[in-house]
Amino acid sequence: MSCRTSLRLIATKAHHEAHISTEQDPSQPNPWFSRTHGKQRWTTGSRAAPLEGPQATDSVGSCHADGVTIRRLPFSSRQRIRATADFDNVYKNGRRGGDNYFGVAFRTSNGATARLGMSVGVRMLGSSVGRNRLRRLIRESFRQHQHELPAVDIVITARTAARGAAAKDLRTSLETHWQNLIRKCAASS
Repeated sequence: MSCRTSLRLIATKAHHEAHISTEQDPSQPNPWFSRTHGKQRWTTGSRAAPLEGPQATDSVGSCHADGVTIRRLPFSSRQRIRATADFDNVYKNGRRGGDNYFGVAFRTSNGATARLGMSVGVRMLGSSVGRNRLRRLIRESFRQHQHELPAVDIVITARTAARGAAAKDLRTSLETHWQNLIRKCAASS
């Protein structure tokens, strides 16, 4: 070992520090990877290879997995309630229902499709992990039932019991709410 790469210890009465040389031994190979193993650069106009296998999709938006076609359902920005005025309008002029897990308020709308708004509060559910889990579950349930629902604005409010509930119970509750909503809207028409 050369004196450049060896450790030099300097011990004095006032300081006890290890001094390590930062100079590299010229006989050692370069520690950096070559371009073929490191970060890839894409040329202009290049694209990723098409997907193969279970995650491959076609232009219609369906997913092929083991010979089974699964249709991906959209949840566009047109289907979301974001404005405070829209939330207030549903709360003030809409009909209400609920159970231990969710409160549901809905109101007929002028739009062509159902719209969803969610109120998942920090005080009810605590951590962001739990709130985001619940939001994903509500969105997915809405996505699966959106074509059955009439043109209504729906606001789902999470209740405290949803915090520790199993996903299966939450899905069952949402399924019941969707069916009740369809029934109530059909009766009022």
